[in-house]
Amino acid sequence: MRRRMLSACCAALLVLLCACAPQKPESQEGIDLYFAVNDPQPGGQAVGCEHRTLSNTAEPVEELLLLLFSGPTEESGLIPPFPNGVTVLSWRQEEGRLTVDLSEQYGDLSGIDLTIANSCLTLTLCQLESVDCVSVTVKGNTLFYQTTQQLDPDGLLLVWPEASDDNEPLPTQEPSEAPNP
Repeated sequence: MRRRMLSACCAALLVLLCACAPQKPESQEGIDLYFAVNDPQPGGQAVGCEHRTLSNTAEPVEELLLLLFSGPTEESGLIPPFPNGVTVLSWRQEEGRLTVDLSEQYGDLSGIDLTIANSCLTLTLCQLESVDCVSVTVKGNTLFYQTTQQLDPDGLLLVWPEASDDNEPLPTQEPSEAPNP
């Protein structure tokens, strides 16, 4: 009797642990769209999301791109991470990699702005079961200054960098003593 109870408890624990594992949504009816935080605080979140419902009639990638580039709802308090006028020129999917080709305005992004825009694209699109990583091109070309060409949710910056105190001196390295000849 004890053995059966122990087996039942182990089986229940296993089911609970499997349920807690992060998974991609089974149904694409509801999904999170990621946008930039309007007034990020140092050390605070750089991106936020709003939940939307997808239609079951459209191609999910196309619908997500359309919703993402349409921007957040006003009540969300989020802002679009993309420059004005940027459009999706095309997209293609090869196995788990989704390549999104954007108009030239996206190429104006750099630094933290590019990181946030890439994060919003990646976090939104990688929710689809068929998408493991995202590549972004501008008018068919990769951005030469973008160090990572395949973006996945595990390697993204989601927190706004800490502010630095301008009065604080930069760390210096003491010169090593040269041996006496």
